[in-house]
Amino acid sequence: MTTVQKVTQLPMNLNQLSIEELEAYEGPEVRIDSAELFQTDEKWKLLGVTHYITRVTFRPTLLEGKPADYVSVEARVASAAKLEMRIKQERIPNIRSLDQLIELGVEPGAQIVYNDGSTGIRMQLCYMMHSMGIISVKDLPGNEVHVKNAVFRTHFQEWAEIGGQVSETGDLKVEGAVIQHPDIRMRDLNHPLLIKANQGLRVSDYTFDGRPTQTFYIS
Repeated sequence: MTTVQKVTQLPMNLNQLSIEELEAYEGPEVRIDSAELFQTDEKWKLLGVTHYITRVTFRPTLLEGKPADYVSVEARVASAAKLEMRIKQERIPNIRSLDQLIELGVEPGAQIVYNDGSTGIRMQLCYMMHSMGIISVKDLPGNEVHVKNAVFRTHFQEWAEIGGQVSETGDLKVEGAVIQHPDIRMRDLNHPLLIKANQGLRVSDYTFDGRPTQTFYIS
């Protein structure tokens, strides 16, 4: 068994170190903390995993040639203590230890991103943002403001008021114009956005047009 000594002073040429010594180095360094993107077919890894949403961005796209959108969710995974409690309570499907969860790529405290354009997460967040007064999808009476109202499927290009912080994207243009889209990090100037997904994500399995389909929800 080889023991790797911790390196506290690096040589001028980093190639003099083995990769194990470089990984074990402890001292001044620059860290680049990028968010871990969970692809559509990886969102199952977040089932039951507590996380805290800090940014919601509605991104423009095209659906059958017409303006549409999908939502990007930025969040932080809960602490190790919180996740271990959830695992002990058997609230995270098929996970029996924190190490097993980490092996899947879900690390305590990690910054994560996942996208959704469905009637699940995307529709839920549209409803939440409207309910908080950040956006206005449509002028609705109070009794019609509920998550199952199909109006919250409306793409942001057709909202009554976009609201929130507005960003521009140059990767998708309509008639040569850069598209502005909602980028929500604050409820208002004094309150940062925070949505606690205490139960993580949940999934609904069903058949559509004869094919098995999944829709994910925040829970």
